[in-house]
Amino acid sequence: MSFSPEQTSRIMIAKDLDHIEPSSGMGVDANLAAYAAFLLIEKGLDRHDIDHEQYLSVVGDHQLDPILRDRFVTDSDGSFESAALRLCSSSYTTDELRDFVLHYNVDEDRNFGLRRELTTPEPIRTLALAVLDCHDGERLYDACCGAGSFLVDAIERTPDIRTYGVDVSKDAACLAVARMSLLPGDRPIAFGDVFHRPALGTYDKVFINPPFGMKLPFMRNPGADYLAPFVEESDPMGRPASADWVFARLAYDSLAEGGTAVAIVTNGALGNGGDQRARRYFVENGMLRAVVALPTRLFRSTALGCALLVLGRNDGPVRMVDASDLADEGRRWNSLSDEAVSEIVGRIGAGGPMSRLAERADIASRGYSLYASRYLGQAPDLVNPRPLGDLTLAIERGAGFSARELDTLTTEEDTGLFYVRLSDIEDGAISDDLPNLTSLNDKTERQWLRTGDLVISKNGAPFKVAVADVPEGRTILANGNLYVIRLDTELVDPYFVAAFLASEDGKRSLEQMVVGTTIPNLPLRNLRQIQIPVPPADVQRRAAEGYRARLDEISVLKIRIRKAREAAAGAYDEAVGR
Repeated sequence: MSFSPEQTSRIMIAKDLDHIEPSSGMGVDANLAAYAAFLLIEKGLDRHDIDHEQYLSVVGDHQLDPILRDRFVTDSDGSFESAALRLCSSSYTTDELRDFVLHYNVDEDRNFGLRRELTTPEPIRTLALAVLDCHDGERLYDACCGAGSFLVDAIERTPDIRTYGVDVSKDAACLAVARMSLLPGDRPIAFGDVFHRPALGTYDKVFINPPFGMKLPFMRNPGADYLAPFVEESDPMGRPASADWVFARLAYDSLAEGGTAVAIVTNGALGNGGDQRARRYFVENGMLRAVVALPTRLFRSTALGCALLVLGRNDGPVRMVDASDLADEGRRWNSLSDEAVSEIVGRIGAGGPMSRLAERADIASRGYSLYASRYLGQAPDLVNPRPLGDLTLAIERGAGFSARELDTLTTEEDTGLFYVRLSDIEDGAISDDLPNLTSLNDKTERQWLRTGDLVISKNGAPFKVAVADVPEGRTILANGNLYVIRLDTELVDPYFVAAFLASEDGKRSLEQMVVGTTIPNLPLRNLRQIQIPVPPADVQRRAAEGYRARLDEISVLKIRIRKAREAAAGAYDEAVGR
């Protein structure tokens, strides 16, 4: 790998300063030491003969932002001052030090262990700026600005844009202030809670990449004016399960008329039940323009799947884009090439195999799920389709037991009581060799299988499907990873439904209803909505008979394979006469 002169210089400065990084734990000390050295050199002092008083006179200058003055003079062991003076006495130029302060991010440096991520990954910054398409004179707000890398990129791309940032981390805000001071113009950075007295309806462009995993009850200043309606559930959006939607709402509310915002959210926020009301609020109130499913592993600190939301006034359909196929894959982390960024922007602007418009009614019919993949691909052409929920007498989730509970309940004795697990379903059939149980609680009777019950796995993919055939005198309990579906056999044949779900059309129907990307999950509400074809009874019967015949063939072949394996294992002994 070849490096530019700037990159080489950054690497050398980082190595010279690696000894001070552990004192911070946040990854900003190297940048700030370089900034202090830059100030000292710019002051015209003798680079090789700067004493403590001269150092304090520069870094304690009243014209310096108070957050920086406080950081520089609070140096109990003198290591920070020592690092700054070491850089002063080196051969690095002010241009090299300035470049290091602006562009070096320790959380993107593979030579250092991972700290808290203070910087939005470079590929996401590039993509967000391409989507926002900022112009000179516009007001750009980076809520949760971290160390200011996004704003640096924005200013270097559009020098006359007006920028504003805020972050709750003092270390991050400190570096952001230093960086903005090296760029032309007044570029305010605030240290504090982004929800404290936000300037709503102000900005032309907004970017927000909030901390992942935040929950409203645990957020700082939950009584702040902006947060209060969500905490108290008095806002029409309700109280989302994840804070992603509150941050997204802040981004939208911060926009001036006609503005555009980009928000980064985790995939869980796109489909979980606790956030459905928030998603509905955004869709039905015309606040969402596009959803872009991003490749995984773009963040160093998490493997969670993420999406990019394009927010702004939109009275039409929502653009659903799947960009998960565009990763520039690395050994540990992925990236996005310039070509990939251009492709994503193109997909946002026009339809295609990985991009389409979804009407509000379509989104509503899918429980306001915003997983882009559910809206892409050709929908199966089904005969007389009906929701699965309309074809059932009951749908139950299996009984959940901990590993310890199962250890106490299982036995080698044939008790006639059995337990079916996900691993016991293979090739459309339930194994005959199920674990025995010592006893069953009558409260679990609803999870006992009956002949003809359809069993489907809760997690995929691929999803496992089987029709129960319970011999007389046996009781089989389904575990918590399975759904037990009692179909109305006057409407549909269970084996016909199983045959459909095993088909390509059925698999696509299931895939369009899942939530989650790392571990695809099929919530009960989505299971009920899966469209099942209901052709005439004779068509169902033929399909069911053909499906059962194929299952019988598979069973016979498995027996033959088992016998062949046993014969192969005994071939040597047979040949030598043992």
